[in-house]
Amino acid sequence: MTWTQDQLIKYVEERKNEEKIDLYNEGIQEIPVGLFKECRNLKILDLSRNQIQVIPPGFLEGCPVLKELYLSSNQIQVIPPGFLDGCPALKVLDLYRNQIQVIPPRFLDGCPVLKVLDLRTNQIQVIPPGFLEGCPVKKS
Repeated sequence: MTWTQDQLIKYVEERKNEEKIDLYNEGIQEIPVGLFKECRNLKILDLSRNQIQVIPPGFLEGCPVLKELYLSSNQIQVIPPGFLDGCPALKVLDLYRNQIQVIPPRFLDGCPVLKVLDLRTNQIQVIPPGFLEGCPVKKS
């Protein structure tokens, strides 16, 4: 199934008070700006195995208690500045198997409790100096 933006917006609005939203393998190609802005209780968001190419600015605004974000197996190429702003509770960030080429400096600054970061199977060519400085993510 491929979702229209209207269907996706309606689905998320109906679940805005839930702690988990599972959109795994739903054929999503685009995330509408502000889609999760009212999801104040959201702790787990799974957008894995879709065809998402672009992460819109501020796409996680309104998710202050988000702990786990799964974006694996998409077609994401760019991590936008401020991507994780407003996610101080984030512990798991899964970006496995995308097409990311560049890691922005300090993109983890807003994640003081991040424990798991999966960037495997991307096309990363350069990791900025100090990329994990001040981040408690488990290094392996």
